[in-house]
Amino acid sequence: MDPVIEFLYDLTGNDSLKSEISEKVSIVAERLRSGWADSKAIQDIDLQMELKKLLLELARGRISAAGRFSNSCALWLDRFSSMYSTPEIVARYRSSRLKGSSIVDIGSGAGMQSIFFGLSSTVQGIEESERRYLLSLLNLKEFGELPVKFVNGRYPGNSEYITADRNTTVYSDPLRGSGRKSDPQTLEPDPRSIIHSYMERVKGFVFDIPLMMNPDKFGIRGETEYISVDGILARATFYSHPIAEASSSAVLLPSGMRLTGEPRTMTFKDGIAPALVIPDPAIVRANVLYRVAEDRQLCLVHSDSRRLVLASRDHDWDIPGEHFDLISLCSEHSLRSEIARLKPSKVIPRYSVPPETYYRFVNSLVYDTNEPNPLYLIRNGDKIAICRKVTR
Repeated sequence: MDPVIEFLYDLTGNDSLKSEISEKVSIVAERLRSGWADSKAIQDIDLQMELKKLLLELARGRISAAGRFSNSCALWLDRFSSMYSTPEIVARYRSSRLKGSSIVDIGSGAGMQSIFFGLSSTVQGIEESERRYLLSLLNLKEFGELPVKFVNGRYPGNSEYITADRNTTVYSDPLRGSGRKSDPQTLEPDPRSIIHSYMERVKGFVFDIPLMMNPDKFGIRGETEYISVDGILARATFYSHPIAEASSSAVLLPSGMRLTGEPRTMTFKDGIAPALVIPDPAIVRANVLYRVAEDRQLCLVHSDSRRLVLASRDHDWDIPGEHFDLISLCSEHSLRSEIARLKPSKVIPRYSVPPETYYRFVNSLVYDTNEPNPLYLIRNGDKIAICRKVTR
């Protein structure tokens, strides 16, 4: 047996050993945070080198999970799991939405979403990777007694291990493969194969999908939900009927604000005005901006693949997002002289700047001042709007 797999099996069956190794992982993580080299961070760990490397990976997983999980210092995440596990704030929201369900999680990974589902539902998780299956068992132990069961198996080859009936919701956060992000064939497993296998057996389906994917290709109707966290678009989720509650929805976390409706694109007149807003990207992506901005006199300042910028005479605080006061509107040629007049302590472009020139450009506009004076740059055609962020 692979020594890493054998070691993880030992941890799942020996709480004392698990506590001892968890403490070692935390020590290694603290050393890495302090700037120690990898080799130095594990040099005094009394384990064979392959297991030392595992502890190093688990330590990096805890560092990566900090800020995304409240108990990150106790979690068991390899490199893959730490990169792709659903953040706790999103996982808890989904758990609350599906409260009281019987859930099957296909491709449950290190178990984090299944575990949070288990706070309010009964859950069965199936995971092909033996390593991540064992990590899910270790993570489950950190949350106490929950109605969650994990199985090491391959979908659909071992689907006989999964109990599913008309009260079951099938959930999957499939791996993203190479190719067009809009093509379900790039997902593993392909949601269409799950739908085909379970359509006649279960209540409905919930899939995490790439942000640019159109779930119409799944062949079933439902709701596409876009979730933002602190103003950053984080997840797109498809809910089939009867779980779906609308055609499109936007959820803003941590506030919990949720907007639903039929997707509808708004049109605006070109121009600029004193009060600018970048609406929350989940609202824009879900095409439900009209729910908070319809019948408002708004100008289109700028639009690209990442953001929409609107303006009006006065701030409309009913539109969630970043709000700005316009200070100056200048040409690119006169930007430096205008910035020199304002002497900002920090400059943050809210439009695309080539990565190779970003920091050189930004740092060239910053002034050494004791006064906090951050300014934001927003493109408006061939002009640059210099703005200051405001809050209500």
